[in-house]
Amino acid sequence: SMTVSLSISTYPPASGKCGTRRRRSRHTVPKTKIKVAAEYNTNERDVVLNLIASLPPAIPTPAVMAAFLLWLIYGGVRATRSQRLKAKVFGQSRGKALAISSLFFIGSGAILFLGLAFPPPITSVIGMWLWVTAVGLVFTEGQIQAVAGLFAVAIRGNEKA
Repeated sequence: SMTVSLSISTYPPASGKCGTRRRRSRHTVPKTKIKVAAEYNTNERDVVLNLIASLPPAIPTPAVMAAFLLWLIYGGVRATRSQRLKAKVFGQSRGKALAISSLFFIGSGAILFLGLAFPPPITSVIGMWLWVTAVGLVFTEGQIQAVAGLFAVAIRGNEKA
């Protein structure tokens, strides 16, 4: 809990050069002194412990590296075995391919940011690792879709020239 006290005291007007009498007015304005004192009864250690308890569980560095490695492997496998994706992208018009690719670039980045910045209330380290890995795989798939569309537009642009 927090207690705040406020005290206001008014001094009588002073005369002279440093006084409060205004030169262009006949009115005298008294000086007012305001004191604000705050007293905190909350233990700082409790505040820090409550903040730490509200954070999601930390994932050990080897587990994070394993998730990153899974993202890279998935991207490599998906990129080399993507005949259907290539056929789908080359069948689209140039404008549609650019629009969809841009949406995939921005959307997958937003999903990654939001998924990592605001994770669901997971209490186990394994659950948090699975969440991070899944969000990363969705991001990787979005980036693959975006790059495929942009490459298709670039290749078609070179063929016309």
